[in-house]
Amino acid sequence: MMQLRHACWLVPFAALAGIISACASTQTGVRTRNCQIAAPDSVYLATGPVYRDCAVTVRAVRISVGSHPDFREPEPRDGCCSTDVELVVDTLGYPEANSASVVRTNSRALTDALLPTVGTWRYQPATLDGVPVRQIVIQHEVVQTRTVVVRSGSMPPSGPPVGAPPPTC
Repeated sequence: MMQLRHACWLVPFAALAGIISACASTQTGVRTRNCQIAAPDSVYLATGPVYRDCAVTVRAVRISVGSHPDFREPEPRDGCCSTDVELVVDTLGYPEANSASVVRTNSRALTDALLPTVGTWRYQPATLDGVPVRQIVIQHEVVQTRTVVVRSGSMPPSGPPVGAPPPTC
């Protein structure tokens, strides 16, 4: 007898997609748009200067995922779930407590699973002229879900099938 099981794999898109850029630039790296802190960002200024990625010399880059979210889609489906989380990375590369907020999502379940793990993420901090600075980061997280059929009593695979095409999320 076959049994349907639902499996989810966290896809390491941060390494592929990087941090979503908050401002445009030309191919030569010259800024084409003002990169001032917007009014909604002023809450981050309470603990000191903070910059958007377009205002720093070297952007903050996530170097460690930390703990993995306990994500379970309530309605099993094949597809992609994504969430963009905005947070402030401090000068040591740690997300600042209570700075994380959801910019957009297509899965409340993913958002609920991700937010408790933000404090375990680690970054190479941003620098401005060689000095570490606080940076507002928008981190894009994607989970690809697939329905997997396994024999009754068997465990589902621990990852995507060998030779499977890369996710298209």
